[in-house]
Amino acid sequence: MTCYLRSCLKKRNRSARGVLRNVRNTCAHNAALFDISLPLSIANGPAGKMEGDKNKLSGAIKVLSYMISRVSTNRESEFNVDVSVLFRGSSCEIKEIITKCSGIALD
Repeated sequence: MTCYLRSCLKKRNRSARGVLRNVRNTCAHNAALFDISLPLSIANGPAGKMEGDKNKLSGAIKVLSYMISRVSTNRESEFNVDVSVLFRGSSCEIKEIITKCSGIALD
């Protein structure tokens, strides 16, 4: 493995850990998670391309889903279903706010 490749992997892992830390701290300090703005952009990587999601909750959910998938595909499926149910059970006004602030597209 080249030094360049190792360096890229370390940066991506650091980015993913930073996302996890920021989401955890936001939840722990009773802040609103739907409009979280991550201080550092999420790097494109194994969790996918982060087109407009680099600083939003939608990007954080992609990263968290990827990290959970590395542990268990069953847990990843459960996580994705739980997130979907949570957002889809909201009223129209709340869905509009979530879509605008988080970058999550709700149908």
